[in-house]
Amino acid sequence: PTIPVFVWHMRLPSVLCPLHVFEPRYRLRIRRCMEVGTREFGMCTHVGDNQPFADYGTMLEIRDIQFFTDGRSVVDTMGGRRFKVLERSILDGYNTAKVEFLEDETVPQDALADLVKLHDETLQLTKDWLDGNSINVQKTIIDHYGKLPDIEQDYWTLPSGPTWPWWILNIFPIDPSSKIKILSMTSLKVRLENTRRILRILLAKAGNKSKCI
Repeated sequence: PTIPVFVWHMRLPSVLCPLHVFEPRYRLRIRRCMEVGTREFGMCTHVGDNQPFADYGTMLEIRDIQFFTDGRSVVDTMGGRRFKVLERSILDGYNTAKVEFLEDETVPQDALADLVKLHDETLQLTKDWLDGNSINVQKTIIDHYGKLPDIEQDYWTLPSGPTWPWWILNIFPIDPSSKIKILSMTSLKVRLENTRRILRILLAKAGNKSKCI
């Protein structure tokens, strides 16, 4: 399929994303999304001068929209399907792309126990890292991103896996290219391994800082 693409910050599956839309070309895009009934559009980030936007992105589903008399709007969206960009183009001044939607590989039954163990270990590291931050930082995280999401039942069967790893990836203080790499992965096991590695690095840095105080 060919989709309209916003080029802005990195956005991830199952993560809330409020948008303030004021540029005429983006206002046109939102109006068209509403008129055709799809209520969704792609979001990619800018990654350099060689191409207008990244090779991977996330669909944003419009949950609610508030229009103002001057043409601006505030759009409440939620991250949905992931996609890989196959071709880029321009329509009426805004970016479009032919894309392929991504889904996680099926987890073999004999690999499920190890995956659940990896998941639980990574989740505990996530909680350890969050708890290791100051009260003010924890409050800022909750104010901006909400609380750590609950675990879905049979999360390994979902097209993009459980919500909470995307939530914490959104918060991680790492460069966008690293987040794009994780977004592109269709193996829940590999994504969790990468998330665990990042958490171990962050926890080690936090531990070194505390020793220096």
